[in-house]
Amino acid sequence: MLVWGCCCSLLTGTAAARNPRSVFQGNPHDKFGSNSLAYSFFPLINNGFGIEYDRLLTPKTGRHWLKIAPTYYTTLSYATLRKTDIKRLRGFSVGAYHRYNYYEIEDVGFQLFLMWGLNYEQNRLLAHDLTTTSIRKIGFDLMLGFRQIIAKPLYFDFVLGYGNRFLLDKSYGYDGPALNPLPDGSLPEVTGKAYDANMFDYGYGGPVLSLNLTLGFIF
Repeated sequence: MLVWGCCCSLLTGTAAARNPRSVFQGNPHDKFGSNSLAYSFFPLINNGFGIEYDRLLTPKTGRHWLKIAPTYYTTLSYATLRKTDIKRLRGFSVGAYHRYNYYEIEDVGFQLFLMWGLNYEQNRLLAHDLTTTSIRKIGFDLMLGFRQIIAKPLYFDFVLGYGNRFLLDKSYGYDGPALNPLPDGSLPEVTGKAYDANMFDYGYGGPVLSLNLTLGFIF
């Protein structure tokens, strides 16, 4: 009987090692909660303040989540120094994503996931020469990431993947004193800035590197 008991204990331990889910007893989402709220660091590059809210859609398996990610853009951010030609910036973006957890180790609070979704963004920028640029664009992202619980309820996420941005509209204007007419009576043509120097710029359209780092809490 003693030998049989030792064999059963060994087999149980081996099964638990192969299936990390069996280590943590209870509902699959008990370790990770049913909701999470996080601060998003990547938008700081573009003077953005971003948050992310995740909601568990499948409590029985804990695998499918809905993520809503709004961002507010403003020149109040310290990152304004990155663009010395911007006098004022106002805008927002919002993304909706599906997150699928395909692997997790519950006893250490670790998850690997795939995430995909759509986003919309619009901004209005005023340059120091008082020309304005209004930009609207949509996009999609496909990302791979991981979540690690630091000390419950705190956690951090890191995601990396591919995305694309499509310009819906880019228009230019002038927000200064009245312009003097030209000799023929017409007004001077106003040309704003494109803001499309690289894939992280406000007016860029095309393939992008989708990445982010967030810090938040589960509940």
